[in-house]
Amino acid sequence: MILQRYKKTGLCLLMAAELFFLIFTGYHDLNAKYHTTLCEFEEVLPRGIFRMVGDVTVTPAKDETAVVSTLKTECPENRFAVDAEEIRLSAGYQHLDELFYVHDRDLMIRIHTEAGKGERVEIRDFSIRYLPFRTFSYHLICSLFLLAALDLFFFARVYQREKIAAILKERGSELLFDGIVVITALIPLFTVSLLTNGGQDSGFHMMRIRGIADGILNGQFPVRVMPGVLWGHGYALGVYYGDIFLYPFAVLYLLGIKLRNAYKAYIVVITIVTFAIGKRCFRGTCELLGCGAKRWGIPVWSVLSAVYLLGIFRLSDVYTRGAAGEFTALTFLPMILFGLYAVFSENAEKGSKGWLWLGLGMSGVILSHVISTLLLAEFGILFLILFFGRTLKKKILAGLGKAVLFTLLLCAGFLVPFLDFYLNLDIWGQGSGNQMVTAVRVAIPQLFSLTCNPVGEATWYGMTGEMNQGIGLAMLIPFLAALVLFHFRSFGDRTLTVKKELILAVVSLFVASELFPSWWLYGRFPGIYRVWSMVQFGFRYLEVTLIILMAVFIEIIAASYCSESQRIQAAGYRLTVAVLLVTVFQAVMFLSGFMLQARSEQALNIREYKWGYEYMPEGSSPEHLRYHQEILSSAETLIWRQVSENGLQMEVEVENNGEEAYLLIPRIWYPGYEAEDLSGQKLILEKGELSMVKVIVPARYSGVIIVNYRETWYWRVAEILSLLTLISVTLVLLKDNNPARCNESIESKS
Repeated sequence: MILQRYKKTGLCLLMAAELFFLIFTGYHDLNAKYHTTLCEFEEVLPRGIFRMVGDVTVTPAKDETAVVSTLKTECPENRFAVDAEEIRLSAGYQHLDELFYVHDRDLMIRIHTEAGKGERVEIRDFSIRYLPFRTFSYHLICSLFLLAALDLFFFARVYQREKIAAILKERGSELLFDGIVVITALIPLFTVSLLTNGGQDSGFHMMRIRGIADGILNGQFPVRVMPGVLWGHGYALGVYYGDIFLYPFAVLYLLGIKLRNAYKAYIVVITIVTFAIGKRCFRGTCELLGCGAKRWGIPVWSVLSAVYLLGIFRLSDVYTRGAAGEFTALTFLPMILFGLYAVFSENAEKGSKGWLWLGLGMSGVILSHVISTLLLAEFGILFLILFFGRTLKKKILAGLGKAVLFTLLLCAGFLVPFLDFYLNLDIWGQGSGNQMVTAVRVAIPQLFSLTCNPVGEATWYGMTGEMNQGIGLAMLIPFLAALVLFHFRSFGDRTLTVKKELILAVVSLFVASELFPSWWLYGRFPGIYRVWSMVQFGFRYLEVTLIILMAVFIEIIAASYCSESQRIQAAGYRLTVAVLLVTVFQAVMFLSGFMLQARSEQALNIREYKWGYEYMPEGSSPEHLRYHQEILSSAETLIWRQVSENGLQMEVEVENNGEEAYLLIPRIWYPGYEAEDLSGQKLILEKGELSMVKVIVPARYSGVIIVNYRETWYWRVAEILSLLTLISVTLVLLKDNNPARCNESIESKS
């Protein structure tokens, strides 16, 4: 073929043709604008993305606090022609700033409110604006996604036909198995909304994506205080909750992808990465234990990764609880496992990069979920106590030290701001969780349960209809098998290691269960209890149980693989198949139950989330934030006029005709807010009533004051340090994996 002869030219021509198609078949009417001040909007709109903006005030019914009013965007002619969230309105004032998507041309679009019984909804300054850039970028991304399959087929058919045929011949069964596992884990994303069934915290994590996007538009990077959240008062969620992995999906949202779909894309990517990391790290762990060959058709590490990915604990995190931070942290636990095995390995060559894997795993957990970091640190201390003798070896101490140093450097950009606020600022969350962790604990039958309610919740009064709070029956199999193998002394010189791993597993199960004497701990050791209660839910300790039992499972497979007895080898094979089959059965039961209990789409309001209040400074009042968005003056002689507002920044023209006074700015106070006038003169800014930003206005002062949030200089230094660490490690890895360098190393050894 001509294309096979001129491969580079053919590829360039294909890309040029696709680019031409994408540009000249996009949406039109790029200059169209639509404005209205009516709260009942009805007009013919073209195809594209639109932004609705307005100020909404909802007055609840008499003697009621809950609000059921909603704002709906509909197309009477074709309900599938408009893709818009049904926005749940909250009591008091809220600034409306939402997107909706029109998928067909010249249709009548109606936007209206549905007030609850006795409720009054007032909308002011309502406008609709067409977004040409987001419309075009949305079209571009969707078209690229559709063309990707064609390009992949073209590339495989023309350029790499023989190579791909050889790969499929050698690894076809393995790749098919991997694909089926990943697709199975993702099936609910293509059937129902994550807020329809379960997804308890999904809206909160969508708020994080939206907050990052708003912060980027506001000029922040990284986004520490999210504008628009909590009725526009700003919220330092980016300081307390690692969100580095959400940034690509916030960019997708900025490019026009629907917020729900951006979150679903995050789940897809994390699922694929979890399987890939699990497969690589479980393979490395198996090879360290002498179980590195492909003996059973499909590599055993593919089976291990499937068991981990389809485990009911992880699926509950993704779909029932919508715990994005927690299931992201689960992605990196196999790295920590492999890193520890490599650091403690007697094989110096295979374990030389153990510190790096361990450091990357710990960094991933820290940057994903602080609570997971806390519980892993607790059991890390217990691990070092149990393996104290081996830990004192010079090689192991050096490996652990390098891993810790690498982790601190790589995570400095998050740890420095987090510790700065946590140690110097009292917040709601520092006193929360005590009752939660003592009440929401796991009953013994739930630890290894086979089925559960996939859309249930964790209750305080019984197991009936509850969500999954265990690690599933599949993980009980290697636990019991290890006890049997102890009787037959099948672990050899690994016996003591496996015993210590089982001790860690039993302790984590005990701490997660209702048997743990939390009230006794509270009465005798309140300091220890306070640290323990930060985990909030007892079942979170099952993260530790899960990865430890995966280690025990690998030890069992390695012991049977290395055994000279064919009977033990066959038993190991049957055990592996049994664990896989039970895992698949549990996953199918859970996912089918989740999808079968679908309800109608729930209304969404990402501007208000009660789950986020724990990061507000002490003294602040959510009720005050809900009903007060205006600037307050301490004296009648202090006259002010708001000039502009852009995210966290606010410009206010003031004239003080009397003594020193102050303004309360509708922003939650966090260290980092500054106030200056147009000449650059700094004004005193401090924490005011109800933890609002307080600006001191001198006597007889007039001018324009600019209030904005800026990071401190040492936060920037920490971010640069993390970036340099990442670049350095990347360059080292690329250098080590250079084929020419690898060949030189092989020749020198020979």
